[in-house]
Amino acid sequence: MATAGNAFDKELFSKLVLLMDSPNEFERKRAEGRAVEMCIAWGVRFCDMAGQAFGQSGKRVAELEAQLEQSRRGGDELADELLRQENTIEKMRLIIAGLVGGGILAGWLYEFPPQRVTQQWTGYGVALSAVPFVFLLCRWAVIRFKLRNHWRSWRDNDVFRAVGRWWNGIVRKLLIEV
Repeated sequence: MATAGNAFDKELFSKLVLLMDSPNEFERKRAEGRAVEMCIAWGVRFCDMAGQAFGQSGKRVAELEAQLEQSRRGGDELADELLRQENTIEKMRLIIAGLVGGGILAGWLYEFPPQRVTQQWTGYGVALSAVPFVFLLCRWAVIRFKLRNHWRSWRDNDVFRAVGRWWNGIVRKLLIEV
């Protein structure tokens, strides 16, 4: 494909790259394959040829890479700050859960002093005062599940709903057949 007589066809490459946004799947895959084949045949990186084909010189690409690196650093700083704020908020939730639990326990022990009721009733009060902590632990478990399974957006919810509908369809078919 690559001979000394012919040069890299930037115009054809540009058209192929533009076809990669086609709504037609066959056209899109064909254009992607041909563009990658051209780059492999000439031994160049796809991103470099795309930059040259669309008129961006090496200097412009270097500027864009520098801006990208600066954005990455800024994003890392923002992510660190967001993590610090989330940790602060979770600590505040823990403190609030402790205050609410303590208030429930104080109210219970005021209404039902241990001297007048059985230990079982005092145990009920202690269990009731632990409810805010249980809610907080459940919340943390849900957050950990979402992070572990990359469940971060409404789109992810749609995926899980689609899988659930698919599974329910299979179960319905099995139940109807039985």
